[in-house]
Amino acid sequence: MLTAILVAALLLAPATPAAQEKPKPSLKPEIVILDPEAPKPDPATDGSEPVEYAFNPHQAKKEMDVGEFYMRKGSHAAAVLRFERALRWHPKLAPAYLRLGAAAEKSGELQKALEAYRKYLELDPKGKKTRDAQKSIARLEKELKD
Repeated sequence: MLTAILVAALLLAPATPAAQEKPKPSLKPEIVILDPEAPKPDPATDGSEPVEYAFNPHQAKKEMDVGEFYMRKGSHAAAVLRFERALRWHPKLAPAYLRLGAAAEKSGELQKALEAYRKYLELDPKGKKTRDAQKSIARLEKELKD
């Protein structure tokens, strides 16, 4: 008897639609063509809101570490961006100027490298790397003059 009731209930119950499967996202990368004349957003943000940089030596250290990682990997342009960002967090961080100079020099931005080395010497004229910075400045000035 119980079996008959269950069978009747199943036959008389309205059919429920099967759960529809959600479409799976495509694994293919989306191609985006950017206007080369358009201003580039700050890579620190997604472009939706501006970032305020306040003195934060801890964040500057993190940016320096990431910049060093990019230098070891050979991504000198990315390292330049990270060292510049470290300087936004800590504008008087002399080692960041020294590393910015090295990264900019390797990425072909010689004028930026020269300015960074000069700023390093301004902030730390008796530092351990002063002699190296002076040699780099002399070399870059000669190279930019030619």
